[in-house]
Amino acid sequence: MEKRANPSSQLEVDHAILDYLLYSATKVLIHDFRKGSSEKGDRNKHEDCADTLLQLVDSFLLFFRSLHPGDHGTQELQNRLRLLKFTSLFCSRFASLTIRPSKKIIKRLRDSSTQRRKSSNFGNRLADTIETEGAAQGVNTTDSRDSGMRTSTNIYGPDHPISLIDTLPSFMALSAAQSVLQKQPVSVLWMRLAAGYMAHAALEQSLLRGVRLTDAVKEAFAWSYDPDLSAEQGTDEWAINAMFCDQEEEAEVLGWNDVKYEHIRTIMPPDGRSLQEHANELLAKELPIDALVERLLSFIEGMLKAQPKPLYTQLELGKVDGLSQRQTQALLGTIGMK
Repeated sequence: MEKRANPSSQLEVDHAILDYLLYSATKVLIHDFRKGSSEKGDRNKHEDCADTLLQLVDSFLLFFRSLHPGDHGTQELQNRLRLLKFTSLFCSRFASLTIRPSKKIIKRLRDSSTQRRKSSNFGNRLADTIETEGAAQGVNTTDSRDSGMRTSTNIYGPDHPISLIDTLPSFMALSAAQSVLQKQPVSVLWMRLAAGYMAHAALEQSLLRGVRLTDAVKEAFAWSYDPDLSAEQGTDEWAINAMFCDQEEEAEVLGWNDVKYEHIRTIMPPDGRSLQEHANELLAKELPIDALVERLLSFIEGMLKAQPKPLYTQLELGKVDGLSQRQTQALLGTIGMK
């Protein structure tokens, strides 16, 4: 006879299972990425494990939503899902994994980024600033498509189905959710990570896809506080806007504008120099791509460690928060893990 959880506790049990799957999949993806330089046999083994876990997450999410329509889980569980989504994008983008998001997901990410740029007043202000400062400082703002960059040696590697700019919305949603959960504004350290991420995203758009640099910058850096934003509380858009807001001053958080424009000025090539030449020097000295990858991976690992371990993970380790050793052993026996 099939055993099922008591209907009164079914939701709680399914939350615990989903929490465990999300945590495990994220952990394996990170482990796989760290093992990137190991022997091929080990790498394939971990890729298979990560792929299997992601399929389990997808299958269980379908089951969960059919059994509990309308339930979105706790805020902690939603953050766990956001972390897995970004980790999956990160690993797909920077590692030679077989795991790839669908074209539908990539299109949704791009549409989100494009909509953000179109709805933001930042683009117009940025264009004015770049043109004004460029004229005064001798900055080259010409269209990258005229300089043959797409046919030159690619400093970002081969054209990838997932661009850096595609991953920014997921990074912002994850960061904002954590900021709201901890009730803390973003730190200067995070600002510099985010601005460096945006700078690389803008450079990649221009160098790989021939987008005019000023247009690429407008899209990549279109993340700031918008006092006129109309978004429902609890949505990603609302949380991202709140993350950039100083609640006491009801204005953009201090420091973000300076950090943002510092990075924008850094990637604009001086007059008389091509973007390709300028970018080669930047990536060798001031903005190495390897440093960004390592900082993003540390960010992911820090987020995972900051989240409490799932109940089933604690049971696997034989120690549950708030329970004695005897109580833990009794629980293991009750649920058949002993």
